[in-house]
Amino acid sequence: MEMILTNSDRLEISYLDIASYIDIDVGNTNDFEISLSREDVSRYDIKKGCCIFAPGTEFGGIIEDVQSNTEDAEITFTGYAWRGLLNHMVIEPPSGQGYLTVSGDANRVLGKVLNKGTGLLFEVPDSISGINIPKYQFRYTPALEGLTAMLEKPKARLDIQAVQGDAGEPFKLLIRAVKIKNYSEDVEYNGDNQIGVSVRDFGAGINHLICLGKGELAERTVVHLYVQLDGSIGKKQYYTGTDERTAVYDYSSAENAEVLESEGKKRLKELMNYKSATANTSKTDLAIGDIVSARDRDTGVSLSRPVVNKIYTYQNGTETLECKLKGEQ
Repeated sequence: MEMILTNSDRLEISYLDIASYIDIDVGNTNDFEISLSREDVSRYDIKKGCCIFAPGTEFGGIIEDVQSNTEDAEITFTGYAWRGLLNHMVIEPPSGQGYLTVSGDANRVLGKVLNKGTGLLFEVPDSISGINIPKYQFRYTPALEGLTAMLEKPKARLDIQAVQGDAGEPFKLLIRAVKIKNYSEDVEYNGDNQIGVSVRDFGAGINHLICLGKGELAERTVVHLYVQLDGSIGKKQYYTGTDERTAVYDYSSAENAEVLESEGKKRLKELMNYKSATANTSKTDLAIGDIVSARDRDTGVSLSRPVVNKIYTYQNGTETLECKLKGEQ
């Protein structure tokens, strides 16, 4: 993958093959780390505000932290990836209103929302996406979280790409809404073709959560939640006897039973059984939100899930790209 270093004006100054180490996480921590020799740092005047990017991808970000030790031959630079920056922009309601309400073509909505602060880094294309948002409301929501949730129902996702500028021009950071691609029938990661696959079928999770709300002793609000056979959560117990796994969720500040139940479901989803998969692949066009399949023939574990995390690393001249699928939880 071609990785480029720019100055604070986003003008290219060097390819990042000068780095000894690069690690970029997209979808989880949404940050990056690079290590460069002191000589190269001085030669290219690398400092906070400089950027890194891989053309045609969303791997990149702005350097915001510099770490050095006079005894070390290298200096480490870190910062947020583009999604990380989005997650530190809050979508606020207009003054005097409870919510920012949007509707219409998804690209038009993106253009309306990303019109200040961090959002000004991103350019939204003039073309329509063909994805309609009938109505959606934001209230002090991190932009990444809110926009991702907005696009979930129409089965769409955010597409972020850095595009090289012409000679003497800065690179552009484009963002748009696109339909999620389902590769599950065409692309299966199963260990063939030297693609390493790691799968996990975790079956020791909690299937009964006792949620404790307001009140004291016998007056305390109690809600019992149970995992069903299909992985959904309800109030009727399915797993009993030696199959039951129980935990307590203490949320004494819950305003009422409805809030307690809602938050309890979120907690149980974190604790229940799940399946997950990781594949080391060079297929860079897989995007966060696209759906693929992974399978281990020997264990029989297979799953079809969205890509939720992509990690690019470069060390000692070797590149790796790791894709992680959403766990069943």
